Amino acid sequence: MSHDSVPQHNARVLEEERHAIADNLAEQDTIRRCDAEHAASELKHEQKVEAKKLEHLHEEAKHNAKHLSAEAKQTAENLKKDAKATAEKLKL
Repeated sequence: MSHDSVPQHNARVLEEERHAIADNLAEQDTIRRCDAEHAASELKHEQKVEAKKLEHLHEEAKHNAKHLSAEAKQTAENLKKDAKATAEKLKL
């Protein structure tokens, strides 16, 4: 080998290594991007599921509130009737 071919050889090897590193970094970047997109998709789905659960709980709470309000009204009416009946008994 001549003296000039060693530096050329070293330069070629370094260039091949540089290309290999660049390709590896690009591949890692692609993998990370795909992982991030997948994670974002999963989070979006989870968010939709949780929103549906929350909506269901809200509807259930509204129903329960109406039911409790009706029960409270009925209880108040019953207490009022009982109070009147007690007052009538006390008058006798």
